[in-house]
Amino acid sequence: MISGMKRLRNTLWHEVKEILPATIFFLAVFHMISVTKLAVLEQVELTVLRTSAATVAALLVAKAILIVEKIKISELFRKVLWHNIIWKAFLFYLGAASRGHA
Repeated sequence: MISGMKRLRNTLWHEVKEILPATIFFLAVFHMISVTKLAVLEQVELTVLRTSAATVAALLVAKAILIVEKIKISELFRKVLWHNIIWKAFLFYLGAASRGHA
């Protein structure tokens, strides 16, 4: 039982370490977009709804990136770098679009 709990803790910690950099990046970017949109529209208030929407969007896009990285089809064009970049960008777009954030 203890080894099962330790394995669960290690698995969860591994997942958190994998998702953390992407989440922090998208969290910062989506919040900057939100604040910039408010500045352009000359609105002063930053509502909780706008902040939470940016946070949830960052979590969803980061999770979509992790899912795309785990599927085998993402390694289809591995030999040529720019093919790989374009292919993964397309897959990331599909992952984000499937969650309504593209």
